[in-house]
Amino acid sequence: MHAEHRAISRPGHQQAIGRPGRFICTRTTLFGMCERDVVRTYRLSSQAILFLYGDLRCDIDPQANRHHAVPGLTKLLGALNFFGTRSFQNPVIVVAGMPQASVSRHLSQVLKAMMKRIRKYIVYPTDPAGLQQIRSGFMGIAGMPNVLGAIDCTHIAFTPKSDEESAFQNRKHFHSMNVQVVCDAHLRILNVAKYPGSCHDAYILALSSLGTQFPEGKYGEGWLLGDGGYGCKSWLLTPLQSPRIAAEKRYNEAHGSTRNMIERTFGVLKGRF
Repeated sequence: MHAEHRAISRPGHQQAIGRPGRFICTRTTLFGMCERDVVRTYRLSSQAILFLYGDLRCDIDPQANRHHAVPGLTKLLGALNFFGTRSFQNPVIVVAGMPQASVSRHLSQVLKAMMKRIRKYIVYPTDPAGLQQIRSGFMGIAGMPNVLGAIDCTHIAFTPKSDEESAFQNRKHFHSMNVQVVCDAHLRILNVAKYPGSCHDAYILALSSLGTQFPEGKYGEGWLLGDGGYGCKSWLLTPLQSPRIAAEKRYNEAHGSTRNMIERTFGVLKGRF
């Protein structure tokens, strides 16, 4: 480990490092923390954080090499900590070594950099090899063939503008964004669509790009797996309401085990952030 990395050793510790005559104030620490503390504080491993920073740095690094410029890695770590704590208060301020207003400002910059790259990481393959890889992954769970994705919606709470409150109030009487997600057998997110919380899951699917692309055969032969709220279609399979014979029960069991990948995806996301 380089000497300058060893110097970054304690959360909140400020240290001037660098070549003689050049000083960079490191408000945030990463190196020197044990991996368990890194994951607990930032919700990602050191390797994942550095990979993400490498992708975002051209948009979040300071443009000028000023003494008080906040390093891009510091901005990213502050944002990751906020995503995990949902607070601008003491936890983030202690971790990032910045006042609340600064953390909020840099959070916006990090989010814009991430959104700029969203289609790089969330993409539904259309090539035969990519689609076959998805089918094979699902086939290995419970033997269901030709499954191209597990689909469901989840509500993300937030505070809307006062004149939009009615549109975002969901059936559980809190304000949310209803987010439709499709994942593969390895919990990789393939597609996302978001609508106000008052919108039903089936309504969102009908209006989303997938509601048009799947019937048109953009993704070849296969289907999505959804819960009973969607309604069975030629390209979307749902559980049988009242299975009677053994084959119907086996179908429901296989469907439930395979579709469970989307529930696990939501569990991982909400458990981490």
